[in-house]
Amino acid sequence: MNFRNFAALLIAMPLINTAYAQQAQTSFKFDFGPGKIASGYTQVLPTMLYSKDTAFGFDQGTVPVGTDRGGKDALKSDFVSSDKPFYFSVRVPEGNYKVSVTFGDAKEATVSTIKAESRRLMVYHQVTKPGQFLTKTFIVKSMDKKISNGTMVAARPKLDWDDRLSLEFD
Repeated sequence: MNFRNFAALLIAMPLINTAYAQQAQTSFKFDFGPGKIASGYTQVLPTMLYSKDTAFGFDQGTVPVGTDRGGKDALKSDFVSSDKPFYFSVRVPEGNYKVSVTFGDAKEATVSTIKAESRRLMVYHQVTKPGQFLTKTFIVKSMDKKISNGTMVAARPKLDWDDRLSLEFD
């Protein structure tokens, strides 16, 4: 089995309690891969790299491969995958986020592990059979370095304590 796909990613922050967060986008629907785009979703191609301008994309210099199997279901007919870990980040205000990821492939078995922020294990060794799709949902706490009194946390640069929610797909 290869490290395989995630076809759809939903990120939503149910409770917002800061003025900044009330103005920033806190709900996202991403459809990964080069095929048809599901209604109401934002397409993410493997070439889309994270930047402050786009506010989402593949991060840490990783670039997965996109596959389009064709078919009627836009969320399940295409995906991104890699035989090496890859990262996807979304700029968000600090908070708790409900994240849903759809796994699977119409033609091949898949195996996936997801870590959030700085290697927090969210989904371990999720296996799907050919033609099987399933969605896993988990909560991720995203934090930034700013403290309400204006000071900053002295943290080493890594995949947490920044302005984005980062997921590692293994």
